[in-house]
Amino acid sequence: MPESRFMVKPCIVCGGREFRYWATRKGIDVVICTQCGHGRSELPETYATDIEEHYDDGYYHAMSYDRRWRFRVGRATRWLRYVAEIKPPPGNMLDIGCSMGYYLAAARRLGWTPYGTDISRHALKVANAHGAGTFWSLHPDGFPDWLPPLDVVTAAQVIEHLHDPIDYLSALRGHMVSGGVIYVQVPNFQKLLRQGPEKPYMGPPEHAQFFTIETIRRTMEKAGWEVVQYPKLRPSTIGPKLWQWLPELVFEYPRELTREANTRNGRLSNMHIMARAPQ
Repeated sequence: MPESRFMVKPCIVCGGREFRYWATRKGIDVVICTQCGHGRSELPETYATDIEEHYDDGYYHAMSYDRRWRFRVGRATRWLRYVAEIKPPPGNMLDIGCSMGYYLAAARRLGWTPYGTDISRHALKVANAHGAGTFWSLHPDGFPDWLPPLDVVTAAQVIEHLHDPIDYLSALRGHMVSGGVIYVQVPNFQKLLRQGPEKPYMGPPEHAQFFTIETIRRTMEKAGWEVVQYPKLRPSTIGPKLWQWLPELVFEYPRELTREANTRNGRLSNMHIMARAPQ
């Protein structure tokens, strides 16, 4: 394997230029920055413009995104209640990578005015059927003029797909109100490192970036966002009814207390982070 392949592009997080090989998937290498630990796929330069073709109806069916609607909306509602602790509704909320519209339905339920964007025209067609204002885009510079300033943005399982997440997140700040909040969810690279590349994992060409808890924070900060700690689990972030919050309190609260430790040691599959636009 030619060494030059690991020296072409600097690390997006720290600027380092030394990488070690980790794995190859679908003929594409995944390398890790030796300085900060961020992982990336060595994708071809055409990836940023060809990305749409990966997300047709076959992709969404294979990933089961077109099933378990009530469960997915309920899960989105839970995470949006965390956001509401920092930036309560009403207000304008945009879900980036809105898929079939789970976060849009949850946002409307909680009192926000929802908007959604995606690169999949198939997903947008389904989301539109639920009555949300949706639009196709690859980058915030392409957001429509009719989109109002945003109080809240959600991006669940999105940032890892981006060829240049810092450029994207920086441009996104221009669409926020002062103090607007973004909720980001990304896969935990520490878990992949813990289990090894021999285990099945989502990698290239779909995933361009592989974040640890440190590198996702540094990415947000480098893009100009102020990272904030999301609130701990309590009845107000779960729901008003006893049957909703009691099981969560019993089974989820211990995980919340150890979430950061379990993220660092690779026991949790996903990481959740919230950040605020400059005031």
